[in-house]
Amino acid sequence: AEASTELGRLIIEVSSLNRKYVDIHVQLPKELLLFEIDIRSWVLEKITRGQISLHYTLYPESLVPDVAVLKKLKEGWEELAKKLGKDTKEISLSFLYLEMQRVCQPDIPKGMKALLKKYTQQALQDLLSMKVKEGELLQKDIKKRLLKIKEWVSLIEKETPEALQQLRKQMETKISRLFPDLSDNEDRVFREIAMYAERLDIDEEITRFSSHYEQLLSLLKGTEGVVGRKIDFILQELMRESNTIGSKCQNTLVSKIVVDIKVELEKIREQIQNIE
Repeated sequence: AEASTELGRLIIEVSSLNRKYVDIHVQLPKELLLFEIDIRSWVLEKITRGQISLHYTLYPESLVPDVAVLKKLKEGWEELAKKLGKDTKEISLSFLYLEMQRVCQPDIPKGMKALLKKYTQQALQDLLSMKVKEGELLQKDIKKRLLKIKEWVSLIEKETPEALQQLRKQMETKISRLFPDLSDNEDRVFREIAMYAERLDIDEEITRFSSHYEQLLSLLKGTEGVVGRKIDFILQELMRESNTIGSKCQNTLVSKIVVDIKVELEKIREQIQNIE
């Protein structure tokens, strides 16, 4: 944002980087340092996540210093130099200009705070507009990845019953081969096999995964305002269910699918860091 003030032309630049929480950095010329706390409060009214950097630059309307002030400074320093037995030629124009900047603080014009707030909010609004455009692109990318994940989960659901049945048959065959004389305890052994197969069942994990998935889709609609941290938490839950499915289901195809799901979830998690 750009504004014309009594102190000169003011340029306000605002940029944002992804961060888990809000982190505000403000660079101000000395004339505006007293407004730093106000600026931070104006940022917090609009933004709740990210590293926000604000850079304020003042360009004086007149680039030539006040000659009368420089003359007074020159006379004063020359008199001091004579008293100290120093050469007055050492008092250069550049030295006087630096002294002028040090001792001559301009008065803050009335209404400067209101003007600063107006143009700071304008710059922040432009930033938010850009964030919305970026968010729309991120939303499309995440939904595309979630669609892949949904297809893979459906494939796991189809594959799991058959995989469990195969596992049960394999165990029964091995036990029959190793212990041919199990006629007395055969029912008990096969009940244990059935119970073991049930412990490997992933229906509960699939149900929870689907529930988290629907929550994530709902948040991506953008109707709840600030959703970044919520989505981050749901992704952690989806990753946890994926790990459980992978550890419980002893099937090569399912294991491969779970790896693919985890890769896509990690890619989504990286993008979520950019979302407020």
